[in-house]
Amino acid sequence: MRGNITRRGKSSWRLKFDVGAADDGKRIIRYETIRGTKKLAEAALAKRLNEIAEGRYVPPTSETVKTWARYWLNNIAPVDRSPLTLARYCTLIEVHIVPGIGHVALMELDGRAIDVFYASRRTEGRRYGGGLSSSTMGNLHRCCHLFSRAR
Repeated sequence: MRGNITRRGKSSWRLKFDVGAADDGKRIIRYETIRGTKKLAEAALAKRLNEIAEGRYVPPTSETVKTWARYWLNNIAPVDRSPLTLARYCTLIEVHIVPGIGHVALMELDGRAIDVFYASRRTEGRRYGGGLSSSTMGNLHRCCHLFSRAR
């Protein structure tokens, strides 16, 4: 993979790097602005190139947990799951995940947000008061893990 750094201001640098090729063979190029020293920009470029080489690079997106979970439920999950399992996933997603963390952008979803979400479900997850049972919490966790792994 290739990349370069261009100075944009007194302490601003533009990273330009290849992330692969499109179906028609054209290069896909991404840009990122880094504020700070040139060494910081060089380290950021090296990190991006390493992520791309290892297959860990995730391009920036404004997609939310809600849109991804619904996409996963409608397009990915039906491939190898029974209709009953899909119905259970649909309930977990629409009743718990979408109201709880559906508004969070995928790029901003981290362990802290998930911990807060799980804690809220343990204490006030039921429709008529009280928290979710441990088996429902386990199902919720498995569902979250499945659709996050498909990303």
